[in-house]
Amino acid sequence: IKAENKSVYKQVKYLNNITGYPVYESQGVEYFPTGEKYFKSLIEDLKKAKKFICIEYFILAKGKLWEDIEIILRQKAASGVKIKIIVDEWGSMTRRPRDFFEEAKDIEIEN
Repeated sequence: IKAENKSVYKQVKYLNNITGYPVYESQGVEYFPTGEKYFKSLIEDLKKAKKFICIEYFILAKGKLWEDIEIILRQKAASGVKIKIIVDEWGSMTRRPRDFFEEAKDIEIEN
């Protein structure tokens, strides 16, 4: 990175120093040109989870996509998989049902 872009290298070095974790390990990036392709991949990955699931959303709202995800999360939670959902309260304020986290407790989802 240093040879390719010194500015990016400085950012990577800073983040590594602050967090103690490397930023670049040649892990690769997968590009999803459409939301449908992203959610198809997400569903497949959720089904493969064995120990934990950690997902983060800016906006969380009930609907077809959430229903599909919720079914898998309930199955995984019942089989002992730890689940963490990080939700932007501000971004979800008008979309997330008020009882979402109460319902989430029923399926052992931590927030």
